Amino acid sequence: MVLAQGYGLGCEGSNRAPVLTWSDVPAGTLSFLVTLYDKDAPTDVGFMHWVVANVPGNATGLSESELPSGALEPRTDMGRPGYVGICPPVGSTHAYLLTVKALNISHLPVDASTTPALAGFLAHEHVIGTATLRFNYGR
Repeated sequence: MVLAQGYGLGCEGSNRAPVLTWSDVPAGTLSFLVTLYDKDAPTDVGFMHWVVANVPGNATGLSESELPSGALEPRTDMGRPGYVGICPPVGSTHAYLLTVKALNISHLPVDASTTPALAGFLAHEHVIGTATLRFNYGR
């Protein structure tokens, strides 16, 4: 993962999404929802850095440069689709949650304008497995 650049937050980096792989997928998985969330962001509700919906159920990960066919990136908390690199304020360390949810539905009714909260709400009743990587990062 690389720090966010160009958002007026004093960050440097090329804003590249992480490369992910996963295995041991629950039986019945038809798609995945991937999120990257900063629970310690200086807001009242944290900050969603990345949402990837409709990742096909036979996918084993995400590359840095290309989404699997059919997958899409709805809005982040920056208000636009795509990945927003991590960039906690100088002098602080934040806890980040990178989550992959296995879903029993092949397609969530989302598009590029869907908010992170709505994507999570639409996925909620279809989750059949979850894996979360928690990591800390500070500047």
